[in-house]
Amino acid sequence: MPSLFLLFPFFLGFSLLLYLYTKLWLNPKIIREKLRCQGISGPKPSLFVGNILQMKRLQKEAKKQPRDELSGAHFVGDYTSVIFPHLILWRKAYGQLFLYSIGTTPILHITEPDLVKAVSHCTVFELGRPELIIKARKSLFGEKGIISGGSRKNI
Repeated sequence: MPSLFLLFPFFLGFSLLLYLYTKLWLNPKIIREKLRCQGISGPKPSLFVGNILQMKRLQKEAKKQPRDELSGAHFVGDYTSVIFPHLILWRKAYGQLFLYSIGTTPILHITEPDLVKAVSHCTVFELGRPELIIKARKSLFGEKGIISGGSRKNI
């Protein structure tokens, strides 16, 4: 009987490790491989943090450079080269469609207008909206607008 008491915590710990491995590493890796087979690539993520360290490094480097060198923009209101230099550099390196990760969440970055239109019109109910984003940006957008899906969507 004492062996059962020792076996249960071991089984519980092993199950927890297997769950965390699947959730944090294996599922994002499977998604990346499926997209890579379709020709969609991107920067390689680190374990647990994804591409966040690369983003921070690129933002520090971008602050040292003039904005014109990074984005090629010649107007004052171009904030994307300052706030999102990683997206501009990755778009140059990987094309208009690439995959990057924030934490363990893979994000598909699309800048082709026709593809954005097709995705937003055809699959809006299938994609849904992550609860974390909705809660974080509710004060900015409210319950309607860009981040809402379904019957509350305003065009």
